[in-house]
Amino acid sequence: GEIWDGNEAGQSKPETFPTLEYNTGVKVAIGGYDGNLLLKRRWTATPTFMLVLEAWAEVLADDIYQKELRQSLPWGSRRVFKVITGKEDPIEAEPTVKQQIANWFLRFYGQTVDPFGPEVQEIYDLVLKFSGRDDKTHSSSQNTDVRVAWRMVLELLLCDPRVVTY
Repeated sequence: GEIWDGNEAGQSKPETFPTLEYNTGVKVAIGGYDGNLLLKRRWTATPTFMLVLEAWAEVLADDIYQKELRQSLPWGSRRVFKVITGKEDPIEAEPTVKQQIANWFLRFYGQTVDPFGPEVQEIYDLVLKFSGRDDKTHSSSQNTDVRVAWRMVLELLLCDPRVVTY
């Protein structure tokens, strides 16, 4: 079997386990086995894993767009937009929008962030950019539907490997 010393990828030292079986103590072992040497574990995301994650994120973001943003759902039926409806102007509702983004960091990645911190600000800036509300990208051909901007932002957030590993 394989024996680990110390702490690898956030996992404490497990008991000895067979080399060619997955460690069941790991929530998601992204990467799986190294393609060149089957006896060596690989803890980085492979290109195939990232492509699958991106495709999954696109489908999920589109599903959220269709179900929560294009329709008017009661608050109790909402799964993703729990703080805002997704139809508000992000500039006028900035504090609430930032609270929603911070809520997603906790729900998607298990990470508590300050609603006015740099992580949330980065995503908020993307919402403004994708909805044509920032001064740098404003043009007549730019998307101005904030719901489409939210779909794009959700796709970016959901294709982060932290979504499946926390």
